[in-house]
Amino acid sequence: MAKIFYFSGTGNSYQVAKKLCMKIDDCELIKMTDEIENKIYEDDIIGIVFPVYYFGLPKVVESFLMNSDFNSNSFLFVIATRGIPFAGGVRKQLRNCLSNKISYFQYITMGDNFNIDFWNSSSNKTKELRNRQSDAVISQITASINHRIAKRRFALIDFLWFITKYFPRYGYKTYLDKVYNSDDCFSVNTEACTKCHTCITSCPVDNVRFEKKVLWMHENCQLCLACYHCCPVNAIQYNNGHLTTKGKRQYWNYNKNLMSTSADKATASE
Repeated sequence: MAKIFYFSGTGNSYQVAKKLCMKIDDCELIKMTDEIENKIYEDDIIGIVFPVYYFGLPKVVESFLMNSDFNSNSFLFVIATRGIPFAGGVRKQLRNCLSNKISYFQYITMGDNFNIDFWNSSSNKTKELRNRQSDAVISQITASINHRIAKRRFALIDFLWFITKYFPRYGYKTYLDKVYNSDDCFSVNTEACTKCHTCITSCPVDNVRFEKKVLWMHENCQLCLACYHCCPVNAIQYNNGHLTTKGKRQYWNYNKNLMSTSADKATASE
């Protein structure tokens, strides 16, 4: 029996987790935010798939790992998706959460959905190219997993955690300290909004509500930007006074062809 737990904002990590699950026998795909309470997992194979945020782990991923107990005899693999090839930096936090239980680790470069500051999201052409490139990597990864081949492919930046942790604006300590109140910086163009509620169903941490207008609940924002990217009329924007999404590309990476079960349908907005 195998289980893969994933967290995904705009679909990259969901794509990877689903494709991995399809290539591993007797595998169950589970949305990480549905399993946040303390649990013990003793499956033969356990996978963790998530995106890199600010040279580190999304807070919800760190919480899941800290509140989970994985059998030391399980083959535990961790896959981190990233939007640019030199991103990384998750090794230190993973070691704090999982000690030496990780059997396999690898990054996969996908399309970039981060478009605050001078960044912009990847074009559809780049997204599709990286999706195709990731398919070959996923095949290699699943071959290693199915044959229980242990391997950990961290990046150079993972060994510079003492720098990336406090890196100005983009270090994960800055991210942890500031980003979770950043939903105050989202706004909605009420004239453009069609009240389709896509932003509500697309938020991976259930942080958006509709009460006469779209509201952020100020409870658990991960700054994944899913609410911005998924809006079909681009009515949602992020602006913290000097950094804005205005005029940037939206990014969404969800392939309906991968939907095959009722459980997957519930994750269609992931």
